[in-house]
Amino acid sequence: MSMKTKAVILISSAAALLFIVVGGLEGVRASSNDGAYRQLQVYSEVLSGCSNLWTLIPAI
Repeated sequence: MSMKTKAVILISSAAALLFIVVGGLEGVRASSNDGAYRQLQVYSEVLSGCSNLWTLIPAI
């Protein structure tokens, strides 16, 4: 490999590593449990409300 290719690989690797380290230090987590189940509960309530209010049971 040429020296230019090695430099590009080294710089891009360093940039990716820096991005990962800074992202880890920020404290942002992908799975925060504060609102995931609440949103699911709201969706469930709306779905059951629509099902109970706007659907008719067929009289066969």
